Formats: sequence, structure tokens, C-alpha cells
Amino acid sequence: MTLFKLELSSQGSAPEWVQLLPMGQFHMRDGRGPFTLQNPEAVIRASQSLNMDLPIDYDHQIDFTRKNGGGAPAGGWIVGLESREDGIWGQVEWTDRASEAITAKEYRFLSPVFRRSRQTGEVLRIDRAALTNDPALDLIELSSQENDDMELDEFVRNLASVLGLTGEADVQGVTDAVKELCSQQHKTPDLTKITSALKLDGDAGVPEICAAIGGLSEEAQPDPAKYVTIDQYNELHQQVIELCSQSQKTEHQTAVDDAIREGKLTPAQRDWAMELASKDPDSLSKYLDKAIPVIGKQSVPSVKPQPKSSQLSGDALTICSQLGLDEKGFADDLMKLEEV
Repeated sequence: MTLFKLELSSQGSAPEWVQLLPMGQFHMRDGRGPFTLQNPEAVIRASQSLNMDLPIDYDHQIDFTRKNGGGAPAGGWIVGLESREDGIWGQVEWTDRASEAITAKEYRFLSPVFRRSRQTGEVLRIDRAALTNDPALDLIELSSQENDDMELDEFVRNLASVLGLTGEADVQGVTDAVKELCSQQHKTPDLTKITSALKLDGDAGVPEICAAIGGLSEEAQPDPAKYVTIDQYNELHQQVIELCSQSQKTEHQTAVDDAIREGKLTPAQRDWAMELASKDPDSLSKYLDKAIPVIGKQSVPSVKPQPKSSQLSGDALTICSQLGLDEKGFADDLMKLEEV
């Protein structure tokens, strides 16, 4: 990438301010790119969100220490960031050793380590920088590693969002959430309440539960030899009501006719007495008990009472057949209901 040569101050000491990134589009020295710095203020905010001074090491040793096992001492610390017309600048507090090395021209260049979007090449954040004399080789290695780290961070953030994690979720937090999700998927559901309701043993599993539910479904189907349809029941019930009504009417007619014969009622009062008997039989009964015969015995108008029928309808005969009942016995029972 574009190299930033360290210019000594007017006093000949290490510079207090150094340029970290150029404004606009730039390439690495080996031709890779382009990379773009479009919004330096956003990059500064993202860099400051790390809540730490950004280190300046020697030859990118921070990035290589995991490979070579060496130390990674800081040569300085970026304590401030500033957006200028030509890019982003950093205010540096140098260590004595680094200051002497720069003054002695042992290190001539500064190489920043930044994160960028793989899709657009836009710079997203500055992580650190390094004193170096061979930045091209270092950046070849660093570019691969930093991009992988950046992609991993983006993946972790996206996965954390899918898992519903809040705050700054790290790799460990996402890993724990995924483990918990997997364990939930493999947990055996508590079937205790279901087995208890079905009156099964406590160790009954899904096959036994399914079989028991299937049995309930079969039991829910009525046996035609033991049950009748609601329509048949309603028809039979209506017949019973009609028979009972006919029986009561016959009883009232008999009582009124007897009262006429005894002289307690006149033939002209017959319709009135029948209507009263149908609405309030107790009132008629009380009236006849107190009535004194005022005329001799009368003849009763010829009104042929309706005969009691012992004939059953077609549906009633079907019910008797399905239930195995004797037709005559069933008819007799219905007639007895009329007498109640």
C-alpha cells in the first residue's frame, strides 16, 4: 500500500503526528486494491470504540507472535486520531527505544493495519500500526490474516443477531448459544402428564401413547347395536309425548262425562270443562268435588274417545330391532307411561 515515511521533527526527534491512511482510493505496493477511505470520521469512531490506545509495534510482531512465539513490545501508542484533508492522522506517544530508533533512522516507514469490507474495499477501522522497513512483504501476510479476522467478526455478529444475543457478543458467547440451542433440540419432551391422562405406565414412550390415542379414537365410534341416532331418539320421544297427551285427554274426558251423568255439569258445560281440564286439571277437580247435583242424571253426548294405540312407528320398530327389545313389551311400556 501507500507507504508513510517517518519525517523527523524540526528538532530532529520522532514526529508527534503521523499519517495512517490517505484520503480517497489507494493501492498496496504489490498492486492489490483498490481500497477506499470515504468517511474518515466513521473510521475514527470505529477505531475509538476499541476503548484503548492503538499500539505501534515493530515489524507487525503483534500479528506474527502466534506463529513465531516471539514477544511483541510496543514502540509507541496512538493516543489521538484526526481527520485531515489528506487522510487520517494519529498522535503518537513514542517509547524511548522507538524514538531513538527513528532518530537514528533504524526505522523509516510506518505501516497501518486496518480492516476493510471485502465486497467494496472500503476502510472500516484502524487497529494498529507498525514500524517497518519492508512493508510490502508484511502486508501480504497481514492482508490475508486481517481480512479473515474481519470476515470472522462479521460472521460472529450476524450469527449473534440470528441467535437473539444482545450487546457485544464474542466468539465464546455465540458458541455457548449454539451449544444450548443444540441441547434443546435433543432434549426428550416430558410425557408424564400425557401418560398419566391416558392411564399408561410412567415409562411409556411415543409408540405406546400413539397406540392409546388410536384406541380412544376407535372407542369414540358408537356401536350401532347399542346406540340409536339422535333423530330416532327425538321421534320416539315425540311419540311418547303424544301418547301421554292423548292419555291425559282421555282421562279428562272421562271425568267430565261422569260429572255430566251425575248432574254436576250440564251438557252445555262440557266444552268449558274440557278446556279447563286441559289448562288446570286441579281447578276442575276441586270444582267437581264441591259441585252439588242440581239436575238428574244426564245422558252424555256421543263422543267416541280415541282408542289407545299400541302400534309403533317404523323408526320405533327399528330401535326395538337394534336393541333386541320385544315389540309388544315395548308398546305396553309406552301405554303404562300414559297411565302415570
